[in-house]
Amino acid sequence: MGDTAIPPEQVMQFSEYQYAHRETLNKARVDHNWVPQRFDSSKAIEWTPVWSLVTQTHSYLPTAFCYYNYPPSKDHHFCSGDSNGNAAGNTLEEAILQGFMELVERDSVAIWWYNSLQCPGVDLASFDDPYLVELQQLYRDRKRDLWVLDITSDLGIPAFAAVSARTDQEQEGIIAGFGAHLDPRIAILRAVTEMNQLGFYVDDVEPSETGAWEEWNKHNLNRKDHPYMVPNPDIPLKLYSDYGQQWSDDIYEDVMTCVKIAQSAGMETLVLDQTRPDIGLNVVKVIVPGMRHFWARFAPGRLYDVPVKLGLFAEPLREDQLNPIPMIL
Repeated sequence: MGDTAIPPEQVMQFSEYQYAHRETLNKARVDHNWVPQRFDSSKAIEWTPVWSLVTQTHSYLPTAFCYYNYPPSKDHHFCSGDSNGNAAGNTLEEAILQGFMELVERDSVAIWWYNSLQCPGVDLASFDDPYLVELQQLYRDRKRDLWVLDITSDLGIPAFAAVSARTDQEQEGIIAGFGAHLDPRIAILRAVTEMNQLGFYVDDVEPSETGAWEEWNKHNLNRKDHPYMVPNPDIPLKLYSDYGQQWSDDIYEDVMTCVKIAQSAGMETLVLDQTRPDIGLNVVKVIVPGMRHFWARFAPGRLYDVPVKLGLFAEPLREDQLNPIPMIL
Protein backbone atom coordinates (compact mmCIF):
# COMPACT_ATOMS: atom_id res chain seq x y z
CA MET A 1 0.00 0.00 0.00
CA GLY A 2 3.00 2.27 0.29
CA ASP A 3 2.30 5.84 1.38
CA THR A 4 -1.46 5.23 1.53
CA ALA A 5 -0.98 3.17 4.72
CA ILE A 6 -1.00 5.32 7.86
CA PRO A 7 1.17 3.83 10.63
CA PRO A 8 -0.78 3.42 13.87
CA GLU A 9 1.80 5.49 15.75
CA GLN A 10 0.55 8.57 13.87
CA VAL A 11 -2.96 8.24 15.27
CA MET A 12 -2.31 6.67 18.69
CA GLN A 13 0.62 8.94 19.61
CA PHE A 14 2.29 7.09 22.45
CA SER A 15 5.79 8.28 23.30
CA GLU A 16 9.01 6.30 23.11
CA TYR A 17 9.16 6.38 26.90
CA GLN A 18 5.67 4.90 27.15
CA TYR A 19 6.53 2.07 24.76
CA ALA A 20 9.81 1.37 26.56
CA HIS A 21 8.13 1.24 29.98
CA ARG A 22 4.75 -0.19 28.98
CA GLU A 23 4.80 -3.12 31.38
CA THR A 24 5.41 -0.90 34.41
CA LEU A 25 2.94 1.75 33.23
CA ASN A 26 0.23 -0.80 32.51
CA LYS A 27 0.41 -2.19 36.04
CA ALA A 28 -0.49 1.21 37.48
CA ARG A 29 -2.83 2.42 34.76
CA VAL A 30 -6.42 3.53 34.64
CA ASP A 31 -8.07 1.04 32.26
CA HIS A 32 -8.21 3.18 29.14
CA ASN A 33 -4.57 4.30 29.46
CA TRP A 34 -3.26 0.89 28.43
CA VAL A 35 -0.04 1.18 26.41
CA PRO A 36 0.11 -1.30 23.49
CA GLN A 37 3.03 -3.19 22.06
CA ARG A 38 5.07 -1.48 19.38
CA PHE A 39 3.80 -1.86 15.84
CA ASP A 40 5.86 -4.30 13.80
CA SER A 41 5.56 -3.38 10.12
CA SER A 42 6.98 -6.75 9.09
CA LYS A 43 3.90 -8.58 10.39
CA ALA A 44 0.72 -8.99 8.36
CA ILE A 45 -2.34 -7.13 9.67
CA GLU A 46 -5.74 -6.14 8.29
CA TRP A 47 -6.25 -2.61 6.97
CA THR A 48 -9.42 -0.56 6.47
CA PRO A 49 -9.87 2.13 3.77
CA VAL A 50 -10.70 5.65 4.97
CA TRP A 51 -11.67 8.59 2.76
CA SER A 52 -9.70 11.85 2.72
CA LEU A 53 -11.84 14.99 2.59
CA VAL A 54 -8.72 16.84 1.42
CA THR A 55 -7.36 14.71 -1.44
CA GLN A 56 -10.59 12.82 -2.23
CA THR A 57 -8.67 9.56 -2.20
CA HIS A 58 -8.45 6.51 0.05
CA SER A 59 -5.83 5.95 2.72
CA TYR A 60 -5.63 2.91 4.97
CA LEU A 61 -5.63 2.52 8.75
CA PRO A 62 -5.20 -0.67 10.79
CA THR A 63 -8.62 -2.26 11.22
CA ALA A 64 -7.79 -2.76 14.91
CA PHE A 65 -7.77 1.04 15.28
CA CYS A 66 -11.09 1.52 13.51
CA TYR A 67 -13.36 -0.86 15.41
CA TYR A 68 -14.07 -1.95 18.96
CA ASN A 69 -13.38 -5.53 20.05
CA TYR A 70 -11.16 -6.37 17.11
CA PRO A 71 -9.55 -9.71 18.06
CA PRO A 72 -5.93 -8.95 18.99
CA SER A 73 -2.91 -11.03 18.14
CA LYS A 74 -1.24 -12.25 21.32
CA ASP A 75 2.24 -11.49 20.03
CA HIS A 76 1.32 -8.24 18.23
CA HIS A 77 -1.24 -6.35 20.32
CA PHE A 78 -0.26 -2.98 18.89
CA CYS A 79 -3.61 -1.20 19.06
CA SER A 80 -6.99 -1.05 20.76
CA GLY A 81 -9.98 0.74 19.25
CA ASP A 82 -11.82 3.55 21.02
CA SER A 83 -14.74 5.86 20.29
CA ASN A 84 -12.77 9.06 19.71
CA GLY A 85 -14.23 10.72 16.59
CA ASN A 86 -17.18 8.35 16.34
CA ALA A 87 -20.58 9.98 15.82
CA ALA A 88 -24.05 9.43 14.38
CA GLY A 89 -26.24 11.91 12.54
CA ASN A 90 -29.40 12.41 10.52
CA THR A 91 -27.15 12.84 7.49
CA LEU A 92 -23.62 11.74 6.71
CA GLU A 93 -22.46 15.37 6.89
CA GLU A 94 -24.02 15.84 10.32
CA ALA A 95 -22.27 12.73 11.63
CA ILE A 96 -18.94 13.94 10.22
CA LEU A 97 -19.37 17.36 11.82
CA GLN A 98 -20.13 15.87 15.24
CA GLY A 99 -17.21 13.44 15.01
CA PHE A 100 -14.86 16.25 14.04
CA MET A 101 -16.05 18.36 16.98
CA GLU A 102 -15.30 15.53 19.39
CA LEU A 103 -11.74 15.44 18.06
CA VAL A 104 -11.41 19.20 18.52
CA GLU A 105 -12.83 18.97 22.04
CA ARG A 106 -10.41 16.27 23.14
CA ASP A 107 -7.44 17.88 21.41
CA SER A 108 -8.20 21.12 23.26
CA VAL A 109 -8.65 19.31 26.58
CA ALA A 110 -5.35 17.45 26.18
CA ILE A 111 -3.39 20.61 25.43
CA TRP A 112 -4.96 22.47 28.38
CA TRP A 113 -4.81 19.59 30.86
CA TYR A 114 -1.38 18.09 30.35
CA ASN A 115 0.30 21.50 30.07
CA SER A 116 -1.67 22.78 33.11
CA LEU A 117 -2.58 25.93 31.17
CA GLN A 118 -4.31 28.73 33.06
CA CYS A 119 -7.07 29.66 30.63
CA PRO A 120 -9.56 32.53 30.72
CA GLY A 121 -12.94 32.08 32.31
CA VAL A 122 -16.23 32.74 30.54
CA ASP A 123 -18.91 35.26 31.51
CA LEU A 124 -21.93 32.99 31.29
CA ALA A 125 -24.37 35.90 31.63
CA SER A 126 -23.04 37.34 28.35
CA PHE A 127 -24.52 34.36 26.49
CA ASP A 128 -27.99 35.63 27.42
CA ASP A 129 -29.25 32.11 28.08
CA PRO A 130 -31.46 31.72 31.17
CA TYR A 131 -30.50 28.05 31.39
CA LEU A 132 -26.86 28.89 32.17
CA VAL A 133 -27.81 31.37 34.90
CA GLU A 134 -30.34 28.97 36.43
CA LEU A 135 -27.83 26.14 36.30
CA GLN A 136 -25.27 28.15 38.26
CA GLN A 137 -27.92 28.84 40.90
CA LEU A 138 -28.88 25.17 41.04
CA TYR A 139 -25.26 24.24 41.69
CA ARG A 140 -24.99 26.92 44.39
CA ASP A 141 -28.09 25.50 46.05
CA ARG A 142 -26.33 22.14 46.11
CA LYS A 143 -23.23 23.71 47.68
CA ARG A 144 -21.20 23.73 44.50
CA ASP A 145 -19.53 26.42 42.45
CA LEU A 146 -19.80 26.17 38.66
CA TRP A 147 -17.62 27.97 36.15
CA VAL A 148 -16.47 27.57 32.55
CA LEU A 149 -12.99 27.86 31.07
CA ASP A 150 -12.22 28.78 27.48
CA ILE A 151 -9.72 26.12 26.38
CA THR A 152 -9.84 27.00 22.67
CA SER A 153 -6.65 25.92 20.89
CA ASP A 154 -4.79 27.33 17.91
CA LEU A 155 -7.54 25.94 15.67
CA GLY A 156 -9.84 28.75 16.82
CA ILE A 157 -12.88 26.49 17.17
CA PRO A 158 -14.57 27.39 20.49
CA ALA A 159 -13.85 24.75 23.13
CA PHE A 160 -14.90 24.90 26.77
CA ALA A 161 -14.38 23.07 30.04
CA ALA A 162 -17.24 23.32 32.52
CA VAL A 163 -15.95 22.75 36.05
CA SER A 164 -17.61 22.42 39.44
CA ALA A 165 -16.25 22.13 42.98
CA ARG A 166 -17.92 21.59 46.33
CA THR A 167 -17.97 24.52 48.75
CA ASP A 168 -18.99 22.69 51.93
CA GLN A 169 -16.02 20.43 52.56
CA GLU A 170 -12.25 20.24 52.22
CA GLN A 171 -12.44 17.51 49.56
CA GLU A 172 -13.78 19.61 46.70
CA GLY A 173 -14.94 16.70 44.56
CA ILE A 174 -14.13 18.50 41.32
CA ILE A 175 -16.07 17.36 38.25
CA ALA A 176 -15.88 18.58 34.67
CA GLY A 177 -17.46 18.35 31.23
CA PHE A 178 -16.26 19.48 27.83
CA GLY A 179 -17.63 20.73 24.53
CA ALA A 180 -16.51 22.19 21.21
CA HIS A 181 -18.39 23.59 18.22
CA LEU A 182 -18.15 26.33 15.61
CA ASP A 183 -21.11 27.94 17.42
CA PRO A 184 -19.93 28.90 20.94
CA ARG A 185 -23.47 28.59 22.32
CA ILE A 186 -23.63 24.96 21.30
CA ALA A 187 -20.10 24.34 22.57
CA ILE A 188 -20.76 25.78 26.02
CA LEU A 189 -24.08 23.95 26.38
CA ARG A 190 -22.35 20.70 25.49
CA ALA A 191 -19.75 21.31 28.18
CA VAL A 192 -22.22 22.02 30.98
CA THR A 193 -24.63 19.27 30.00
CA GLU A 194 -21.80 16.75 29.87
CA MET A 195 -20.84 17.81 33.38
CA ASN A 196 -24.48 17.42 34.42
CA GLN A 197 -24.28 13.75 33.49
CA LEU A 198 -22.11 13.39 36.59
CA GLY A 199 -23.65 16.35 38.36
CA PHE A 200 -24.69 15.61 41.89
CA TYR A 201 -24.52 11.86 41.46
CA VAL A 202 -20.91 11.80 42.65
CA ASP A 203 -21.95 13.66 45.82
CA ASP A 204 -24.69 11.19 46.69
CA VAL A 205 -22.91 7.84 46.38
CA GLU A 206 -19.82 6.18 47.80
CA PRO A 207 -16.57 6.93 45.90
CA SER A 208 -16.31 3.26 44.92
CA GLU A 209 -19.52 3.66 42.91
CA THR A 210 -18.26 6.53 40.73
CA GLY A 211 -16.11 4.46 38.39
CA ALA A 212 -13.12 6.28 36.93
CA TRP A 213 -13.94 9.40 38.93
CA GLU A 214 -12.78 7.54 42.03
CA GLU A 215 -9.30 7.48 40.47
CA TRP A 216 -9.47 11.23 39.81
CA ASN A 217 -10.49 12.00 43.37
CA LYS A 218 -7.57 10.02 44.74
CA HIS A 219 -5.45 12.94 43.54
CA ASN A 220 -7.49 15.34 45.71
CA LEU A 221 -7.95 17.89 42.95
CA ASN A 222 -8.58 21.31 44.42
CA ARG A 223 -8.50 24.90 43.25
CA LYS A 224 -5.59 25.98 45.42
CA ASP A 225 -3.09 23.35 44.31
CA HIS A 226 -4.34 23.05 40.72
CA PRO A 227 -4.81 26.64 39.47
CA TYR A 228 -5.31 25.48 35.88
CA MET A 229 -8.76 24.33 37.03
CA VAL A 230 -9.93 27.91 37.64
CA PRO A 231 -10.06 31.03 35.42
CA ASN A 232 -6.78 32.86 34.94
CA PRO A 233 -7.17 35.98 37.13
CA ASP A 234 -4.89 37.98 34.84
CA ILE A 235 -7.12 37.57 31.77
CA PRO A 236 -10.57 39.20 31.42
CA LEU A 237 -13.55 36.87 31.25
CA LYS A 238 -14.48 35.90 27.71
CA LEU A 239 -17.76 37.33 26.44
CA TYR A 240 -20.11 35.86 23.86
CA SER A 241 -19.32 38.87 21.68
CA ASP A 242 -15.66 37.82 21.58
CA TYR A 243 -16.50 34.88 19.33
CA GLY A 244 -16.93 35.50 15.62
CA GLN A 245 -19.41 33.57 13.50
CA GLN A 246 -17.69 30.63 11.83
CA TRP A 247 -20.80 28.51 11.35
CA SER A 248 -23.43 28.63 8.60
CA ASP A 249 -26.91 27.20 8.02
CA ASP A 250 -25.43 24.49 5.77
CA ILE A 251 -23.86 21.50 7.53
CA TYR A 252 -21.82 20.59 4.46
CA GLU A 253 -20.29 24.07 4.44
CA ASP A 254 -19.51 23.72 8.15
CA VAL A 255 -17.78 20.40 7.50
CA MET A 256 -15.63 21.98 4.81
CA THR A 257 -14.82 24.90 7.13
CA CYS A 258 -13.50 22.35 9.62
CA VAL A 259 -11.51 20.53 6.95
CA LYS A 260 -9.86 23.83 5.94
CA ILE A 261 -9.10 24.74 9.56
CA ALA A 262 -7.38 21.40 10.11
CA GLN A 263 -5.56 21.68 6.79
CA SER A 264 -4.25 25.13 7.71
CA ALA A 265 -2.70 23.50 10.80
CA GLY A 266 -1.06 20.85 8.62
CA MET A 267 -3.59 18.08 9.27
CA GLU A 268 -5.77 15.95 7.00
CA THR A 269 -9.37 14.97 7.77
CA LEU A 270 -10.22 11.32 7.13
CA VAL A 271 -13.60 9.61 7.39
CA LEU A 272 -14.63 5.99 7.81
CA ASP A 273 -18.31 5.41 7.01
CA GLN A 274 -19.49 2.83 9.56
CA THR A 275 -23.19 3.04 8.63
CA ARG A 276 -24.86 -0.36 8.72
CA PRO A 277 -27.15 -0.93 5.71
CA ASP A 278 -29.66 -2.86 7.82
CA ILE A 279 -30.13 0.13 10.15
CA GLY A 280 -29.48 3.13 7.92
CA LEU A 281 -28.54 5.61 10.67
CA ASN A 282 -25.47 7.49 9.47
CA VAL A 283 -22.44 6.59 11.61
CA VAL A 284 -18.84 7.60 10.99
CA LYS A 285 -15.42 7.62 12.56
CA VAL A 286 -13.54 10.83 11.87
CA ILE A 287 -9.75 10.69 12.09
CA VAL A 288 -7.38 13.66 11.95
CA PRO A 289 -3.81 12.40 12.40
CA GLY A 290 -2.01 14.90 14.61
CA MET A 291 -4.95 15.86 16.82
CA ARG A 292 -4.48 14.63 20.37
CA HIS A 293 -6.58 12.25 22.42
CA PHE A 294 -7.12 13.47 25.97
CA TRP A 295 -5.94 10.16 27.36
CA ALA A 296 -2.30 9.87 28.45
CA ARG A 297 -0.50 9.65 25.11
CA PHE A 298 2.68 11.68 25.04
CA ALA A 299 4.38 11.47 21.62
CA PRO A 300 5.84 14.71 20.21
CA GLY A 301 3.46 17.02 18.37
CA ARG A 302 0.60 19.38 19.14
CA LEU A 303 0.53 18.50 22.83
CA TYR A 304 3.88 20.25 23.23
CA ASP A 305 3.90 22.67 20.29
CA VAL A 306 0.57 24.49 20.59
CA PRO A 307 1.27 26.28 23.92
CA VAL A 308 4.42 27.69 22.34
CA LYS A 309 2.54 28.62 19.16
CA LEU A 310 -0.03 30.48 21.28
CA GLY A 311 2.72 32.37 23.12
CA LEU A 312 1.91 30.73 26.46
CA PHE A 313 5.30 29.04 26.86
CA ALA A 314 8.71 30.09 25.60
CA GLU A 315 9.58 26.45 24.90
CA PRO A 316 7.73 23.14 25.00
CA LEU A 317 7.48 21.19 28.22
CA ARG A 318 9.34 17.91 28.49
CA GLU A 319 7.32 14.74 28.86
CA ASP A 320 8.32 14.47 32.53
CA GLN A 321 6.96 17.99 33.12
CA LEU A 322 3.44 17.21 31.92
CA ASN A 323 0.53 17.00 34.35
CA PRO A 324 0.95 13.54 35.95
CA ILE A 325 -2.79 13.20 36.59
CA PRO A 326 -4.39 11.37 33.64
CA MET A 327 -7.63 12.62 32.14
CA ILE A 328 -10.15 9.92 32.97
CA LEU A 329 -13.35 10.61 30.99
